[in-house]
Amino acid sequence: MKAAEPLGTELRNLEDPGMELADRLKDEILRLAEQAAAERGLEEEAGDEALITIIEDIAVAVGDAVAQAIVRRKLEAEAVCADPRCPECGEHGMRKGDRERTILTRRGEVEFTEPESYCRQCRRSFFPSVAGAGAGRGL
Repeated sequence: MKAAEPLGTELRNLEDPGMELADRLKDEILRLAEQAAAERGLEEEAGDEALITIIEDIAVAVGDAVAQAIVRRKLEAEAVCADPRCPECGEHGMRKGDRERTILTRRGEVEFTEPESYCRQCRRSFFPSVAGAGAGRGL
């Protein structure tokens, strides 16, 4: 009798051999999903609810968490601007600090940090990630 392959093996076999990082990421996601299933007591809860529904709920929650983490990292990377310019006058801004921001995505709320800049000429703060008259790329 052939031993059962570990969960996720069929996913890994579909990828190119050079996808080592993707394999490690899939392994980590599967490990976290299995941990979440164990913490939820998957077998005990299956009494009144179909097992596939519970598994799907966990998979959706893991997918949401992964999507939110990717969006957060991408937003924070995009918000960093090497040469922030004031949206009013176009002058170079000084880095003032950071602000926390929350946006609603299709996968839930995402909190991230974006840099705040200050224009001496206009005497106002601005956020390079916010689209304005020639400012930033916008989120």
